[in-house]
Amino acid sequence: DTATRQRARMLFGQVLDLPGGMRIDTVHAFCQSLLRRFPLEAQISPHFAVADEAEAASRRRAAREAVLGDDSRTAEAALRLLAGQISETDFAGLTDRMLTDAQARLAKLASRYETVGGIAAMQAAALDAPDADEDAILLSIVKFDDRDIRATLRAVSDRSSDKAREKAAALLTWLDLPPAQRVARLDIWRDGFFTGSGAPRAITTLLSKTLDAAQPELRSSIEAEQTRLLRMMDRLAARRLADLSAALARLALPIHTAEQGAKQLNARFDYADLIARAAQLLVDPGAAWVLYKLDGGIDHILLDEVQDIAPAQWAVIDAIAAEFFAGTGTRPDGTRTVFAVGDRKQSIYSFQGAD
Repeated sequence: DTATRQRARMLFGQVLDLPGGMRIDTVHAFCQSLLRRFPLEAQISPHFAVADEAEAASRRRAAREAVLGDDSRTAEAALRLLAGQISETDFAGLTDRMLTDAQARLAKLASRYETVGGIAAMQAAALDAPDADEDAILLSIVKFDDRDIRATLRAVSDRSSDKAREKAAALLTWLDLPPAQRVARLDIWRDGFFTGSGAPRAITTLLSKTLDAAQPELRSSIEAEQTRLLRMMDRLAARRLADLSAALARLALPIHTAEQGAKQLNARFDYADLIARAAQLLVDPGAAWVLYKLDGGIDHILLDEVQDIAPAQWAVIDAIAAEFFAGTGTRPDGTRTVFAVGDRKQSIYSFQGAD
């Protein structure tokens, strides 16, 4: 209504008349000014500069090449494993994303787990990966009591359609192979029971309706093998994913360490660093002094376009806003507010985790 609009205009005028006026910053700019104000507490050079994207990309490339050029057995083994899954170009893009979009998570891993082995153990546990290595799991897949399924496939060969007989014959041939050759041709056995997308094949691909009705135990035998094979293939997939994740960590963490060392040495940081270091500054045990000083100069926080604020940026805002309502503050008689405006439908930074 008219009265509300008039009051809004009056309040806006009062804000503009405040000493220093209204401070308007992007989150990045605020973090940059915060670090310049408290460089010692943030353990950063007071004369740090912000690197542009070209410089940051060049630094990431140099760190990556330094680690990949390492002739250690650990790096060589990790590269050999990853080489079968990803091209050189894709690997460069993946490590770039890990050092930019996922930098905060990578830094947390590095600080929480003292060694790459610790990270690998955590990943394996999260994936419920078995302790056995890939070769042992493959051997356990192909070495099993096959008497029941062998008898079922023979029955299919004798009494089913020509197409089903052909499939059964191929599977029986696989069963006659020694374990090492079974492993080499595991796709034959898997394809006999599952589609290319991993879904169980319909029983009718092996059993005709007549044979299924006459000998229902054949269906049970096929379904039992599908269940066993699915369980074992899941174990194999978990082990492989854990090994690939560990290999990536064995390369990504040294690259991250090398890049961070170059940043610290040259006192040149990118925008993600500003956010991460500001957030760390505000949650460190010694942050009470910093928060106290900020609390004395900030009464209100107005956030615009909040749908585009990423979690790392929220960590900075949350730390400051929490101080508003902790204890009496430096100005106990003042009114403290947090006001946020956003529209989920206008979100354009969800790829950075903004929500």
